[in-house]
Order: sequence, then C-alpha cells, then structure tokens
Amino acid sequence: MNDKAGHDAALTRLIAKDAITEVLNRFARGADSANLDLIRSVYWPEATDDHGNFSGNAMEFAEHAMGVLKTFRTTMHLLTNVTIDFPGAHQADVQCCFYAYHEHLPGADGAPAMVTVVGGRYIDRFEERGGEWRILKRVVTMDWNEHRPLADLGSNPQARFQAQG
Repeated sequence: MNDKAGHDAALTRLIAKDAITEVLNRFARGADSANLDLIRSVYWPEATDDHGNFSGNAMEFAEHAMGVLKTFRTTMHLLTNVTIDFPGAHQADVQCCFYAYHEHLPGADGAPAMVTVVGGRYIDRFEERGGEWRILKRVVTMDWNEHRPLADLGSNPQARFQAQG
C-alpha cells in the first residue's frame, strides 16, 4: 500500500469515528432533553434496542423512553471510553461507557425526591448507509446502580463551599 492510500484509509476511519461519536452524543442529548425525534434519529428504522427494561424495535424503544423520561425532574447522560472497531467497510462495533443521573420528581404522597445513578455500557453495531452512520443494534449493560434520596443543598449550594474556604 502506498502512502497516499494509507493516508486516505486513515482519514476515512477518522471521519467515520467522528460521525459515530456524534451519534452517541446525539442520543445522550435526546435522552436528557426528552426529545423523541432526536432519539429516533440515531437508529436505522429496523434497528433493535435491548435496554434492560425494554427489548425490541428501536423506534418503539424511543416511544417507551419518553414515558420513562417524563418521570424525572432532570437527567444527565455522560459518555466515556468509546472504542470503535471496523469489522467491515460499512459496519462498526462500538462500545461506550455511560454514567446516567436521574432525578425523580417528589412523590404525590409526600415521598422525598429520589436520585437514581446508573453506570453501564452501550454495546452497539453501527452501519453506514449513504454516508450516514446510525445504530443498527444496541445492547445496554447495567454494571452498577445507586438509588437514594436527593441531597438537600439548600437554595445556595455554593455558599456552603465558600464558607469552608
């Protein structure tokens, strides 16, 4: 292989990795903003998602996720340790660690607001079609979780740190 061919192949992989990372970030942004269209946009129409509490068509998962996301006051998905391997010219095996923070609304019965924090991995098969990368198959592993009452930091949580300084 000559230098130009090697350079072109490396550039193509780098562009694909950037596009795939953008899809992962778009999913997190869609989940955190409860945006159905944004979540749907990361999957091919026939894609599947096994999310633990849902397993089936990814478009149906997106609908299911909207119901779950509406039970939270806020969510935050943080992504890290992204690995991308290319078993074929138009396929990518992707693994990404996530940390998901979910703040539940207080209970109607006076129960305190709760926080659920989950750590796990998205294990994805991506496919490229017409220059666009999307998820074809997703399996989510939940490696750990924590469920606890929301800490009360008062109306000015920064004041506590300033007073200690």
